[in-house]
Amino acid sequence: MRSKKGLSINKRLEKILNLPLYDRLRKEQPSNFKKLIPISGDVTEENLGLSAVDRQMLTERVTIIIHSAASVKFNDSLKYAILSNTRSTRDICILAQSMKNLIVSINQYFIYIFIYIIFYCVYCFIWYSVFYKTFKILFIQVKCIIIKRWVTVSINKLFNLIK
Repeated sequence: MRSKKGLSINKRLEKILNLPLYDRLRKEQPSNFKKLIPISGDVTEENLGLSAVDRQMLTERVTIIIHSAASVKFNDSLKYAILSNTRSTRDICILAQSMKNLIVSINQYFIYIFIYIIFYCVYCFIWYSVFYKTFKILFIQVKCIIIKRWVTVSINKLFNLIK
């Protein structure tokens, strides 16, 4: 989570948890909110902008990842959109591989992000085919397929746990 609009990460988490969406959970299981620990980071930065201490804590304690950070503006620059949507998803995948207690990882916007990735793969394909060698095009397309497969497998794991 990152600071936004003058609010610290603690205040942002508090504001989010006070939404009506969480009323029932607040009434039935209020102790669950104590398990949430906000961690400062930014998906546009390399390695999600996490400190070494936070990264270590995540790898040792996290059991479920819900990745919902994304830029949904189609007028963002290509660089920003790739950093916030594509690279951040890749970095989450890399972080998830090192987690010792991970049960499941879901990406709330996996369909949207995958469409976004495909859009940028097509865009990059056209751009790279004009300026760069073909193997770079294949590398980008392979990454998209890997990300889609990872998200699909993770969603299937979640549904199997619920059954």
